[in-house]
Amino acid sequence: MELNQADIIEDVLEGYIFSEKKVTDECKIYTIKNSNGCGEMRCYNLFEGVQLSYNNLNMETAYQKINQKSRVLEIDHCLDGCYEFNLENNERALIGKGDLSVIEIGKVSFEDSCIPTKKYMGLSIFIDIEKAQNSINKYFPYAKIDLLEIKDRLCKNGPALIIHSSHEIDHAISEFYRVDSRIRLSY
Repeated sequence: MELNQADIIEDVLEGYIFSEKKVTDECKIYTIKNSNGCGEMRCYNLFEGVQLSYNNLNMETAYQKINQKSRVLEIDHCLDGCYEFNLENNERALIGKGDLSVIEIGKVSFEDSCIPTKKYMGLSIFIDIEKAQNSINKYFPYAKIDLLEIKDRLCKNGPALIIHSSHEIDHAISEFYRVDSRIRLSY
């Protein structure tokens, strides 16, 4: 499988100002610095339409007002700390240790967000639904995976779904954090 050449994060967060962007052989590293702390996102292109980001934020907020683009599903898992966001439709959510969130980007804009403990570690999976569906159809033609159907099921009651910590989630996602960095991309 060839690596995704398009950067979903930069497309979805168009206009977001990162302090620094650095490209390595395996990933793109986005640095965020502001008056209340700093953070880093290490982003891996898995295949066309899917990007994985390991996030380590030590700040009160990383929020910047931008016009988010739609058609992307963002799945976040919190390993440590917490993250709170407010949407323009007055929905609020707090994602804490072990929690998982699924957000349909662009369905409702973010009003603001904060990191109450000044610490958030976790991962994000960005799925460009159209591009990822094309990749899934190409590489897994018999799987019958329909990303629009999955999105509609998960986000049928609003733009965000929060699933609080459970043994099943922790078990399924814990390997992403433990995998040896030398085989991270292939894993």
